[in-house]
Amino acid sequence: MAQLGAYLIAAIIASSVRIRLPGVPGKLSMNYAVIMAALLNIDLPSAMIVAVLSTIGQCMIQAVERPRRFDLLFSSVGVAVPVFAVRTSTARPVPAMLGVLSRARLALW
Repeated sequence: MAQLGAYLIAAIIASSVRIRLPGVPGKLSMNYAVIMAALLNIDLPSAMIVAVLSTIGQCMIQAVERPRRFDLLFSSVGVAVPVFAVRTSTARPVPAMLGVLSRARLALW
């Protein structure tokens, strides 16, 4: 529980930090680094909470105008799918993943 609180605080702080990359229009939020650290160090439900709340924080902190509820919902759900995919793909050992990919390739063949 203490780890979840620490990751939530770090994620909300990081979601307010935005950097500009050369040649890229717009700014990049730094909360992705905290989300990745959470995925590697805590369980999936807690990492999902960190990802969703940091995304909401990113939408609301330093916003020029208040975001619509639909935008918040869309962004929150939009981050949940990649977080789940990353966690499930990194949770399995590589040989097991290769076996699944081989079976999928044979099924498509």
